[in-house]
Amino acid sequence: MRNFIALGLTSVFLGLSLTVAYAAQDLKTAVSSFTHEFEVSILGGKLYYRAKEGSPKWELLGDKGLPSAPSNFLGLGGFEAPAAVTELSADGDNLIAIGSDSIVYYMKWGTRKWIHTWGMPFSKHLQLPENVRSWSISHRGPFAGGYDDIDGNFHPVSAGVTTMYVLEEGGLSIRYADPWLPADFSHEICGPLRNRFRSRAMTSSASTVFVISDGGEMYTRLADFDTLGHDPFLAYSYERRVRDIPNERDVRTLPPEEWKHQPSISLLQGRPTSAITIFQTGKGNASRELRVEGINAQGERGYFAKSINGETWSFTQTDAELGRSLLFASDGGSDLGPDHDQHFSGSLKLGRLFGAKKYQIALKDFNPLCSGATLVIKIGSETLEFPLHTTTASQLARKIKGAVTLSDEVKAKAAGNKELQAFVSKFFGEKSFVKIKLKIAGDGSVSVRSRSLFSLFPKIQMQFSKIN
Repeated sequence: MRNFIALGLTSVFLGLSLTVAYAAQDLKTAVSSFTHEFEVSILGGKLYYRAKEGSPKWELLGDKGLPSAPSNFLGLGGFEAPAAVTELSADGDNLIAIGSDSIVYYMKWGTRKWIHTWGMPFSKHLQLPENVRSWSISHRGPFAGGYDDIDGNFHPVSAGVTTMYVLEEGGLSIRYADPWLPADFSHEICGPLRNRFRSRAMTSSASTVFVISDGGEMYTRLADFDTLGHDPFLAYSYERRVRDIPNERDVRTLPPEEWKHQPSISLLQGRPTSAITIFQTGKGNASRELRVEGINAQGERGYFAKSINGETWSFTQTDAELGRSLLFASDGGSDLGPDHDQHFSGSLKLGRLFGAKKYQIALKDFNPLCSGATLVIKIGSETLEFPLHTTTASQLARKIKGAVTLSDEVKAKAAGNKELQAFVSKFFGEKSFVKIKLKIAGDGSVSVRSRSLFSLFPKIQMQFSKIN
């Protein structure tokens, strides 16, 4: 049973004196949230908070419970508070409040200083888009400690990574903003099932996104600007290995982590709603807990919970009113979005100038937003398939970076064939990958070049036309 705790404060709203009882927070909502240190809620358009440790007393956040900042001694830098706060989200050291003016206000718990502009190189107001299904703030900071790349190499974090995610109406597009990027939501993450999964709700914590569909299917993924391979100031490599050499420990392995399908809540356990929560519990990728509102098999209200890598859900009864409607289980394929994978045929020119040799090639399952295509090359009577990875921030991107990688399967196939060995040696040299630049033309054709010092005469040039 949930223990209700008296809020112990009085607020004036619409001329009425309100004394409210608040419950201990189990799930994050649009008007109440928590971090590992604080709980925060909206009451009468104002922000109230309390520390998780010590006194359970709720207090106004700041003088007025509203985002604001005084001007400095030159009269600069300040801003007036909005009339009210309508929504909020908290994680790590971050608190986001949406004002009645739709502006995103941003605060660090460590400083309690609000800012009302966002982005680099020029900051401006960031506004929450209209008609979003869900939105959430994330902070991958000192409490999370860092993250493990796909090979298990741990990369510590210093200042931290702040990401604000939005799930657009329709449930097929997850976009994000970052204080170090332009003040908009133009960056996008490939969703589950190569962006065909339709999410009913989304939430996030420490750069880990958690989504659920109308049928109760759930996925999680660690994905932000840094981990996806976009940061030009970080070192990335497509060479798959554990890095033990001290001067290579900060090299991040690509491709990034993919979506993890989470176990469903079976009808024998109960039924979930789309009210979901994820929060960080300590250091590393595995230190996340998932919670899903619902009822158990006996019809008792509460929430299901498990660790992000756990296989089974446990149920906690709270008897709180459900915030959302119960979901009906589905087979997962009834409401998929359109398939954006494309197939191309083309030619490869390998070598520079007059020594170049041509090959017949194809590109399978290419999706501008989602990494993971296959480059098919015909060499004599044999055919080789190479994984092709990309790092792109939007479905609208027309210039994309990536790599072609050498798999163990191709190595084994080429081992007993001199012609294949010669091709692999010329294509990759001594490495297991080749960095590429990919360009999509207005007519839909795709050109690919190797990224090298000799940009005028690249060693690898590919040209593709779409197969209808």
